[in-house]
Amino acid sequence: MSDLYEKLNNPQGSLKELVQYVRAYTGINCGGPTSPIWFCSLEPGSGAFSIDKETSKYKIISLEDYSEAKEGYTTNPKLVECYLDKQTIHDYLRGNFSHNHNAKGRRGGSAFYRSMISILTALKEPQKSSTTLTRPYAAVETYKFFDVNAWGFSFNVSPISVSTRDRAQLEWCSIKNHESVDTFRLLEVPESNEKLTFSEWTGCPNYTDFFSWCAKERHQTFKKLREFYKPKLIYCSGLSSLKSFSGLWFGEMADQQIEKYEKKNFAGSKGRSTELSYTWIENIDHEPTLLVIGPFFGVRYYLSSYQGNVVLARKLQELLDEKAISL
Repeated sequence: MSDLYEKLNNPQGSLKELVQYVRAYTGINCGGPTSPIWFCSLEPGSGAFSIDKETSKYKIISLEDYSEAKEGYTTNPKLVECYLDKQTIHDYLRGNFSHNHNAKGRRGGSAFYRSMISILTALKEPQKSSTTLTRPYAAVETYKFFDVNAWGFSFNVSPISVSTRDRAQLEWCSIKNHESVDTFRLLEVPESNEKLTFSEWTGCPNYTDFFSWCAKERHQTFKKLREFYKPKLIYCSGLSSLKSFSGLWFGEMADQQIEKYEKKNFAGSKGRSTELSYTWIENIDHEPTLLVIGPFFGVRYYLSSYQGNVVLARKLQELLDEKAISL
């Protein structure tokens, strides 16, 4: 890689902690890798770093926030555990990410989790339409999605949280003490007396550059996981991140692999058409893994309704059927 990644590729001081954090299986949302279906997203979206509403002061990020890597995961994928119980899945569905089971959550719940669960349900219920499909809460109870040894494994390319994709660059490199900025990150690191932005800390001026680095840096980590568990389907959500998803699964061979992707038309929630990109990853002495890159979970026009989620599930099943792979 270029000099853009010099600090990350030759980490010193606290950056060593960040690199270890990225190389581990951090950024897992829920479920476990024994699932035949994996969902790969972009990054956690809670936006952990903002103004404290009670004091109107910026929250300062301590180094400890990025030094909780799960030791052993990189060398022993069997150690990956199911992260969420059913109670927490219900919290996530209704949009409560505080782990406070008494909280009401968001109005309408979480489109992100509702979309994933609807896709899983449609694959479980191939004869049902979007109007007769079992709804998410009932489906979690019936099929135990994201439970131990059940369907559903959700994780991210980058483990670093941003509030939204639209604000990621702002939060990454905001000018400190700029009064018009209401959400940004300030880090206190032991080797400096100054508070740093993520851009200053990592040496990456743009969040998208860091995201691309994360993808290739985590390639060996998730390659080991895939080779061990051999999922039948990996769906990556985010059409614009095809190159980074390819970096995660193919490493230095990503550019050559992109040229081999096939396309399949997909008309989503509002009838707007796009193309799914897909390819097959060979597994030793086992059927191949279908890798598909498509629209983001819950995104407007494509996966914002049961209709869109069901149509996507049917397209995924068609691709699996081409190689006689059953779930």
